[in-house]
Amino acid sequence: MFLTQEKALKKIRQDKEKGDIVKARKRALDALKRWPDDFEIVREAVVSCIETGDNSQAASILKSALRKIPSKRKGIVELAKDAYYNSANPIIGSFLVELMVRTRNIDEISELLRRSHESFIKELIKRSETRSEGLRKEAQTTAAAESDLLLGLLYLEDNQHARAVEPLGRVLSSSTVEPEIVGNLLIKIEQQLPQDSRTKYLLGVVSLKLSHYDKAARRFFQCLELRDPPMDELLDSIDHIDENTDGYKLLKGEAIFRAGRFEEGAKLIREYTEESASAPSASFEEAVGPDPFGEQAENNHDKFLAQRLSLLVDAFPQSSEGAFLYADFLKKHGMMKEAVGVLSNLYENNESSIDELLSWLDQDDEVLLTAPSKKLLAVLHLKKDDVEGALKAARIASDIDHSTIPELISMTRAKIEEGNDSPLLDVLLAELLSKAKDREGAEEILEKLKRENRIDKEELYRLTREVIKNCGTSANGVISAIELGFYNGEPTEALPYLIAIYRESPEEHENIAQRIRETAQSNDSYWKHVGKLLDEMSKEETLSFPFKFLHALAHLNTGEVERAIFEFDQLVMVNSDIGYELMEIYKNAVERSDDNPTLHLALYHLDLDSELYVDAAHHLCRTLELDPAQIRDIVPMFEKLVEMDKGNHLIWEEMLKSALRLNHTRLAQEVLKKAIASLPKEDSAALHIYGAEISLASGNIEDALKCFAVALTSQKTNLMSVGDKLYRLIEQSPNNPQAYFLLGETLLRLGEEEKSVDAFRRCTTLSASYMKTVAEKLEQLLPLSAKPYIISGALGEIYWKMRDRERGCRYLRDAQKGPNDYIHSLSEILAGLLGDGDEESTDSDVKSTERNDKDPLHLLYARNLILEERFEEAVEILERLWPNGEAPEAIIASLREISSKSRPDIHRLEQRRKRPRVRGQYDLRYLERHRKTRHYGRRILRAVPKRVCISHKVCRIEGCASR
Repeated sequence: MFLTQEKALKKIRQDKEKGDIVKARKRALDALKRWPDDFEIVREAVVSCIETGDNSQAASILKSALRKIPSKRKGIVELAKDAYYNSANPIIGSFLVELMVRTRNIDEISELLRRSHESFIKELIKRSETRSEGLRKEAQTTAAAESDLLLGLLYLEDNQHARAVEPLGRVLSSSTVEPEIVGNLLIKIEQQLPQDSRTKYLLGVVSLKLSHYDKAARRFFQCLELRDPPMDELLDSIDHIDENTDGYKLLKGEAIFRAGRFEEGAKLIREYTEESASAPSASFEEAVGPDPFGEQAENNHDKFLAQRLSLLVDAFPQSSEGAFLYADFLKKHGMMKEAVGVLSNLYENNESSIDELLSWLDQDDEVLLTAPSKKLLAVLHLKKDDVEGALKAARIASDIDHSTIPELISMTRAKIEEGNDSPLLDVLLAELLSKAKDREGAEEILEKLKRENRIDKEELYRLTREVIKNCGTSANGVISAIELGFYNGEPTEALPYLIAIYRESPEEHENIAQRIRETAQSNDSYWKHVGKLLDEMSKEETLSFPFKFLHALAHLNTGEVERAIFEFDQLVMVNSDIGYELMEIYKNAVERSDDNPTLHLALYHLDLDSELYVDAAHHLCRTLELDPAQIRDIVPMFEKLVEMDKGNHLIWEEMLKSALRLNHTRLAQEVLKKAIASLPKEDSAALHIYGAEISLASGNIEDALKCFAVALTSQKTNLMSVGDKLYRLIEQSPNNPQAYFLLGETLLRLGEEEKSVDAFRRCTTLSASYMKTVAEKLEQLLPLSAKPYIISGALGEIYWKMRDRERGCRYLRDAQKGPNDYIHSLSEILAGLLGDGDEESTDSDVKSTERNDKDPLHLLYARNLILEERFEEAVEILERLWPNGEAPEAIIASLREISSKSRPDIHRLEQRRKRPRVRGQYDLRYLERHRKTRHYGRRILRAVPKRVCISHKVCRIEGCASR
């Protein structure tokens, strides 16, 4: 029977109804061979294969059907879907997925994968990864793109969004898959990975492929914001954007900038900023926000540009190009605070940009006259140690915005602590502290600047005014202003400040007056300024006591003595306690103006009130000297003064001095007469020195000497004055022995013993009758002598001349105990004594009686010569003394001393006991033992140095002595 398609289908269905699935499958497969293009037979074959578990056969039938019945593609797909959903067979599922990928039915693929088991997806991922890699190696572009598309879908379905990016990127670069498909998938990834720069970039590429340049640029901008953007690919893609696209130069410039080519990128961005126009729809401040891609941003270039530049600066804080680019932009829109903030951040991250920052901030632009810009400028100048520039900028900053002052103070103090000792830093700190109302701190620095004297006085005065202006008047501030006014010669410049504090702070009057006084005392020329300042002040104010006192002091120190004394007298009437201070002031004034009688008279009254009678007498008598016309008033005053302290000879002495200076001899005589009658003997004796002066003035030398003699009996006598006057008397009477005697006594008491002895010697030379008196005086003072050897020498000379040989020799021997520098003088004395009455010296003279009398003196003289190491002369004297047989022991002792001193090697020679001839020297003991002095003397004289000749003579004399 002929089998048709309908009959075949009927039998297959009958077998199914009977439950014979295997038979139905066989019938269906046989029918499919005969009618492969019959969709119904295909359906029955696929279903029966699935029902019998032959999924591979079912998938094969479906694939074949797609080729043979393309018109039934939709039905085949539905059949495959039903088969997969009923069986969940992975082979059928794979078939379906591959089929849908080819048809780009992305939604259905996603639906299928969502309904599939997880294991199916993971297995499919492995197969797709392997297949995709293989296709790329075989360069099968289309198939590889489809495989990558599927792989991307699988990764997405498996929630491996990050891994889905790369295969989708490969799909996008193949150009065989519609960009929209990839873009939709990338958007899903973006939702899960909003910070993935690769996803943003690929979305931009999608827009670029679709010629949506604005959207592409937006995506690329987003990509640049994120971490690790693909810079090389991004730069290449940006080059494919239409150059007329809004923001193209900005995008390209930013990309180049972020690629590290700062200068090139900044140049493009700057070109964009100059070409773009601000949209009037919103102010710049309102436009700046966290989202640069909102609806408003698209219409506002400034907002968008601000956001891009801000992000750029945040990403590269060390880049000066980016910072200046953004700062210029902000400056253009009047946002100087924000611009300076950007530059401050640059300085913190890149100190090497300091020169560029200074150049930018030093622009002559009113916009830059803002507190933040000047504060930053001050910081930069300080960093460069340009203190003057920092000072200028900080002044402006602090004037514009007082809130900058604390930071500027900290900055300045830190610089000072670093060791920068520029006085301008102290000036700046003082100004800032004054603006911060820290008067104490500002005034402390002012004092330091004045003390160190390292800045110009005019600048110091300006600074003082600044402190007063900012902190108000204070004692320190006013004093500083006054001091500087004195220095500049303009004391009245400080007058307003002085009057202000004078009115406001009466309790400060004494302090301020005292400090003005101290200032004037540091420089005498300032007293005239004090007078001028107080003259002007007194026109507006009634001066208080401290200021009146200061005013009078100024007059006193500027030479207006009478006026000053009158003013002080008025003040004493108000307050008598100032007397002691006034006394000191007048004494200081006297040192400068000793020729003012009014001043001395004023001191007289103060001393009198203080019971300082000697001082009062001095100033009263000095008044008389300066103004003799007042003698009739002064003498009675002096007499009253004497009555107050009758026993004080110093008071009388003051009047005697003054009378003699005035050459008022009669007054001097009267005063001396009254003094002698009133005073004890000791005190009156001291005043006889003035009697001597009176006598000298009249030419009566004898009376003068008598007065000197009386004066020297008192321990209160001024010996220096006596000495001076005696020297003057001797000039008038050079041959008066009494004058020399008194001079010698005076000098001896003054401790000038050499001069005293000279005077006594001159006295005894002029008159031998004074010898005993002089000797007694010298013996009286010898125990108290500082140089007793000098007195002993003088006494020895005198007693020898008085022919008291024993005492004379004793004193002369004592004199030989003096120091070496005196021994020579003693030799001269001894030589002089030996020469008296002995004009010639011969051998016969030595044997004479007169010579014998002088033997002890000769022996002393020889001894003195030994002390002077004049050995040859000493030996000659001793040789002459020997034959007389006088004092042989003393002679021999002297000779032995000569021998030991004149032979430096004597001890070495005495230790030797060998032959007499040793290197030209001879053992003295050998010579002495053999008594051959003449023979060996001649040999020694020829063979040895001169000093041994002295030893030879000594040996000869000793040899004679031993015989």
